[in-house]
Amino acid sequence: MKRSCIALALICLLALPLLAAPPSGWEITRADYGWGNTWVDVTDRVRSLVQGNTLNFTVNGASMGTNYHHGRNRILRLQLRDSQGRTRQVNYHDRQLVSLRIYSANQNTLRISRAIYGTDRRNADVTARLNSQIQNDQLALQVTNDNMGGDPAPDQRKTLTVQYAMNGRTNQVVVNEGDTLRLPYNNTNTGALQINRAVYGSGYRTSDVTTRLNSQIQNGQLNVQVTNDNMGGDPAPDQRKALTVDFAMNGHTHQVVVNEGDVLRLPNGESDRGSLQINRAVYGSGYRTSDVTTRLNSQVQNGQLNVQVTNDNMGGD
Repeated sequence: MKRSCIALALICLLALPLLAAPPSGWEITRADYGWGNTWVDVTDRVRSLVQGNTLNFTVNGASMGTNYHHGRNRILRLQLRDSQGRTRQVNYHDRQLVSLRIYSANQNTLRISRAIYGTDRRNADVTARLNSQIQNDQLALQVTNDNMGGDPAPDQRKTLTVQYAMNGRTNQVVVNEGDTLRLPYNNTNTGALQINRAVYGSGYRTSDVTTRLNSQIQNGQLNVQVTNDNMGGDPAPDQRKALTVDFAMNGHTHQVVVNEGDVLRLPNGESDRGSLQINRAVYGSGYRTSDVTTRLNSQVQNGQLNVQVTNDNMGGD
């Protein structure tokens, strides 16, 4: 019995990613979340969770910013590097606690973590191309097919979406074809409308329409009716859908949710302050939850929401 207990204890210890941090801590070079052949790059998401020089959070779909809530036991795969250049990989399973001392060797250096050029359906990864053109921690480049290495979507309006890090902070900027990308992003441009993320659909059946909406901004404004045609297709047939938009204006970030059939108007002026808007709604228990934000926003009528909290009304148990 005693030997069995010792063996069980050893197995439990081996299951945990014991990681002794070097004196200066670890640098996160890459983070992926998923299982098998299905992985999502969550590098920027994990870096955004660093507070001071410490990284402390529990691994799950919500903390990773994904729609993974049920099913397989997923893994967070971290690629780490110390100040001496030594690297290692450590894996954390869902519901495990990540606790690391972090440092950033290049926090004052401009680094592009991801750059995508094209439309929401046809695009190209131009991360390496843009990083190779950084000089003295600055990048100034006109967004053209030639400068991006080709035309991934002929005869369509395209945008360049860039995620980058500077001074220990991660940022995102979206630039229309024909305009000039300037990094780091100049504060004089804070009055420009920029859509950071836009998702259209219902529940887990959604489409990312960020690039599509950014391509339709004219003179710092966006006016578009939320229909399947305007959103590029129907991700959830026979269901009530909504468009959730995270955007930046005047140096501040906002979120707006617009039901299918209604009109998205950005910037949404002072008159919109009194409207009811659900930023996030989660239904469930513990780590077994469902995101019901879109479902509830679709049921808002005349600035009010009245709904009984049941499994049926929340879309399932």
